[in-house]
Amino acid sequence: MSSGYGRRLRSTQRLVLAAVAVGYVLAMLGVAGLVAVGVRTRRQEIGVRLALGSPPSRILFVVARETLVSVGIGIIVALGCVASIGRLIEGRVVPVVFSSLGASYINPVILVATVVVISVVALVTALSVSLRALSVSPLETLRQA
Repeated sequence: MSSGYGRRLRSTQRLVLAAVAVGYVLAMLGVAGLVAVGVRTRRQEIGVRLALGSPPSRILFVVARETLVSVGIGIIVALGCVASIGRLIEGRVVPVVFSSLGASYINPVILVATVVVISVVALVTALSVSLRALSVSPLETLRQA
């Protein structure tokens, strides 16, 4: 391999890695934003539950469960897209960019890590917004309605 080709390959790999990192960060911000808005819109419901005597731990459990179910459905759809679209991309991108690394278009370790990170981001966001909603007086929440 000539040094010019090697430099171009490394710069292309860096460029692809940077694009993937930006996409990954944008996906995390998108998931966090959607979850935060979803939980924030349920603030009145949380206030009603508190006013009726529901323990805060039960409210957090319900919010966490519903968040993880929604995120789980999104992850299943996304993995289906990865499997179907990946075949189209494999013939064009992988041989050019990752041939020296022996990479494939589907790397199970990266997929599992992505699923775990997305789930953790969604859960932490849901719980932090829920804790903020729990800290407000139920009467205040009901008055805002």
